[in-house]
This record gives sequence, C-alpha cells and structure tokens, in this order.
Amino acid sequence: MRQNVILHLVIACAFGVGASADDTPGIEAIREAITLLEARKAQAEKKEDQDQIARAIADLEKLLPKAKKDGNVVEANPDAELAKLITPAAVKKKFAGKPLFNPKTNELTLVYDFLSKDELKDFELNGSKPSLLKGVMSLQAAESIRHVVKFKTLSLAGQIQINKLPGRHLKTSENIWIGGTQTEVYVMKDGGGYASVPFPAMRALTPFEFKILENRQSIRIGDSRTAIATKTPVAGHVELLGSEAGASYRKIVFQGELDAEWAREFFKK
Repeated sequence: MRQNVILHLVIACAFGVGASADDTPGIEAIREAITLLEARKAQAEKKEDQDQIARAIADLEKLLPKAKKDGNVVEANPDAELAKLITPAAVKKKFAGKPLFNPKTNELTLVYDFLSKDELKDFELNGSKPSLLKGVMSLQAAESIRHVVKFKTLSLAGQIQINKLPGRHLKTSENIWIGGTQTEVYVMKDGGGYASVPFPAMRALTPFEFKILENRQSIRIGDSRTAIATKTPVAGHVELLGSEAGASYRKIVFQGELDAEWAREFFKK
C-alpha cells in the first residue's frame, strides 16, 4: 500500500526541483517528490506524521542512482557561512511561506497555499492589492507583486490562470519573461533568446513550471513546453503579473539555489 502511495506522489509531483541534467524524467520526478515531502516533513507537528513522511522519503531515495566521480560518491560543497546563518529557526522567522532549506546545496524551497494573507508578507506588493479566495491568489490587470528572495537558480511551479493570453505574465529582475500571443506561450530573455510553443488562452487554472538554470530557461504549461539556451548567472527576484486582464495563481512552489550575496545580507538583518 505504501509503495502505491509513493508512486502516486511521484506521478502527481509536477515541480522541477534540483534535478541533474543527466536525470531521466522518472528520476527527476522522484527527486521532485522527495523535495516536497521534505518540506511537508519540516512543517509536520506530530512525530507520527514526521516518521511516516520520513519512511516515504527513505523508500524514494532507494530508487535514486548514486552520483559518482572517479569511482567516489560526489559530496556537496556547501557554503559554511550561509549554513551558519540560515538555521531552521531563522528560515521559519524570515518567511511566511512553508520553508525548507538544504544546507548541502544552499537550496531554499517555499510553498504557498494562499490560504492566509500572511503569506503575502514574502512579496513586495508595489501598491497592488491581491485577493485570496479558497487558496487562489488573484491579481488585477497591470498589478504585480515581487518575491523577496533573490535566486541563483530557480524552479517556480504551481497553477496559473491568465484571462487574456497576449502580454507578459511572469518575469524576473534579470529580464527573463514568460508571455503570450493569441496562439502561443513564449519564454525569452531580453537580448538573449526566444522560444515559443502553441497554446490556447488559459481561462482555467492550469499546471505550469518555469525553470531558470545557468544555461537554460524553460516553461511548461499543461502538456506544452519550450526552452531557450542562454547564459543566466542569476535568476533574480520573481514577479507575478496581472497581465492585461488579470491573472490567478494557486499552490505556488519556489525552489532554487540562493544568491549567496543576497542571502548573507538578508539573514544578517
């Protein structure tokens, strides 16, 4: 029975988190499921729930290949200074979203259920007035909110509804954009590339995944996906946009390696 639950978790997990370039889609899905389970374990209050989640994580980890180099397991190279600054208590204090920090990789995961306005404390509202209703956060046309974290690499995933496809819908402070025309969704970096894929208007909440890696950016919306190859040393801060006619978001997960300089300054405050 527990193996069936794990299988369903892997299939249901649609977030691109911490995957190696050499991972198969199956291994990538397992890594994604482990990351989200770790986040849930960190939030569980009862020991029995923590133990149950830990057992599921252990079972999934058995399915992962061991990373090797010259016959030896490759060890992570953590930033010792950041590891001292970013303690579980500091992370819990700093963020309103459900947090998980991995000191081995300097990766932060933040989960937003949008069930409380407190979660909006992790965003700069810039005069916008986002509304929350049954776990859905909505922005009016031309509104935008900017996430406080500056990421080096990023996977942003969840569900999105765009009332009018033409325009720009997501962006980062490093000029990476997700936008649309009447018939396509595109990912682009100003001055650095462009790619698009056919897609109809999203008038219902639709699963999406936006990845920014050092040499590649990609977007998946529903079953449609596209990517560009362009150098991006820093992903930056994410901005969620209301576009031209409003947009809605549900169950958003931010995950990625922190920009070290930003993190030192942020956690010293």
